[in-house]
Amino acid sequence: MSDTTVVQFSSPTTASIHSISPYHANDYEIKTDTNNDLPFLSKKKLIQFKPTHHDIFHSTNFTGPSFKQIIFFFIMFVVLTSLCSYLYKDSLINVLLILETLPWWWTSLFFCVLFALVSLPFAWGYILLNIACGFLYGFIYGVIFIIIYAGIGLSVSFYVCRFILTHNYCVIKNLKATFENSEIIQTIIKVLNSADGYKIIFLSRLTPIPLGLQNGFYSISNIPFRIYLFWSLCGLIPTQLIYCSLGSRLHSMTDLILIDKRTKTVGIVVGLCECFMTIILTYYVFHTAKKVLNKLLLETSGSNESLMVNKE
Repeated sequence: MSDTTVVQFSSPTTASIHSISPYHANDYEIKTDTNNDLPFLSKKKLIQFKPTHHDIFHSTNFTGPSFKQIIFFFIMFVVLTSLCSYLYKDSLINVLLILETLPWWWTSLFFCVLFALVSLPFAWGYILLNIACGFLYGFIYGVIFIIIYAGIGLSVSFYVCRFILTHNYCVIKNLKATFENSEIIQTIIKVLNSADGYKIIFLSRLTPIPLGLQNGFYSISNIPFRIYLFWSLCGLIPTQLIYCSLGSRLHSMTDLILIDKRTKTVGIVVGLCECFMTIILTYYVFHTAKKVLNKLLLETSGSNESLMVNKE
């Protein structure tokens, strides 16, 4: 009794079967399915899936940082920037008040540049920009402008990341090695390339996973740009509504505090209550999206693996 794992390859990949090195020749054998006469490559152990797009993933001898190390450094970066934002919160409010007095084209250019920057991997601040748009434009116009700015940022991030990863720059060889060796990243990419990839994009936008990291993952997959952009914008709308509403309320609180000191206490209490309800709603959206996303990942990963296990 032995377990044989058989992996079916698509027709463009079958040509590479015959180029197996002699070192591994004894471990592989070519089989033909009696139903469709397609060649198979079998091995008596599970074959690790790796990307076949040679322009993005190059073979390398570099040992990249682990996935946990990348997440750790990103969290430290977020904590540092959050601390700076808290220490200089008064200056940030003053900047927003100054932007409100500038011509609309300067403000639009300012937000276009910032949204493009925060959409890149290892950048942070998308939520703050949503709140800032609500603060400056109000709720209705804020949502409209956020969708436009987010679309520009998503487009820039997608093509910039894909351009960098399709060129053999020395500074990112370690990052490529990390992508190749991380089972988590490989699983996500495999599911993204399936028929349900658009569902993953939509649901992931509802989770607290940083926007830039998501854009980096999607840029190295085979997802078409139009699918990536459309479902990303759809998935970002719920949180955009929440944060834009919060920003508009903060503007109202600022007006109350600056105009009439007697309404300061009432305005702060009302604003804090609304912020508390916003946090509860945000947690519910994130928690629900996470559960559905995990379920979909498990189902899609199991149904789309091209594996046939024959137990004799």
